Amino acid sequence: MTRIFEFSEIDNLFLKYKDASLQENTEKYLDKLKNDIITALWNNLRTKKRIAAALVENADVMVDTTSYCIKQYSKYEDCKGFAAYTTKSIKNKLITSSIDSDFQDATGGMHVSDNYKETQSKLRRLYKSFIALRKTNSSECEINNNFVEYASKYLGIDKGTVTDFLYPKKATSIESNNSEDDSYDITDIFGGTNDYSSVNLYEQNEENTEILSKINKEWKLQKDDSKALMSELLTLIVIEALNRKFISIEYTSLEPYEFINRKMLKIFYTNHDESIPSQQEIGEKYGLTKSGVSKKITRFFEKIIN
Repeated sequence: MTRIFEFSEIDNLFLKYKDASLQENTEKYLDKLKNDIITALWNNLRTKKRIAAALVENADVMVDTTSYCIKQYSKYEDCKGFAAYTTKSIKNKLITSSIDSDFQDATGGMHVSDNYKETQSKLRRLYKSFIALRKTNSSECEINNNFVEYASKYLGIDKGTVTDFLYPKKATSIESNNSEDDSYDITDIFGGTNDYSSVNLYEQNEENTEILSKINKEWKLQKDDSKALMSELLTLIVIEALNRKFISIEYTSLEPYEFINRKMLKIFYTNHDESIPSQQEIGEKYGLTKSGVSKKITRFFEKIIN
């Protein structure tokens, strides 16, 4: 059975690499350590269902990104946080590579230009605004047909481009291999290390504050009959991140976020004799299966995570 390394163990491998890089005649040893780091990260990432297929299809991207991160992180004095930093970088690159690859397949290998990416970005923003102004009794088909007319005139682009945006010819590798009950990995939301170095600690705290704000904003847009369920599920995710020390934040700092379930948060911080409900228990409370809960979480975070 393949051994899965903890992030702290991968950080230690990198520390050995960095120390060896300062010595003479260590080229072969450095190559071995680099290969060990890549293998450890590969085995770790293969366990993530959402990116496993993209990882295999874009192995060169994973290797190149790891090499780049090794080079960049070697400049820092503190090596803690290397594994989390590199894992996040690889995930971002794999997502970008999958999207670009699928577009190239659909267009006969045409290069993905900056103009194409900019147009897609404009369409996404415009569609969100357009939806917000539409009457709720309009069907999705009616809304989309009207959007094709509106967006093509507003942006001065071909209607076919707008239609392709609304109805993609194929899903990305990550999307098509996402299992029915596979919700977002918590490391996709709150990073994935409990030991950040001083180099990226401030940056990570800023990102987590931004994520919490996005969660709160999206939660407020939920239908009234879904808010209680999502409040408990989202609070459980935050508690998991706190428990695994992916984020470090005081009780009073979380109170302003409206999506937080105060009872669950109080149990975590002060009343350790009372148990916090599991995701399955929350689902059963609201009449949902495990798969139904995972779908709700996945769809929620699809709206706020790029």
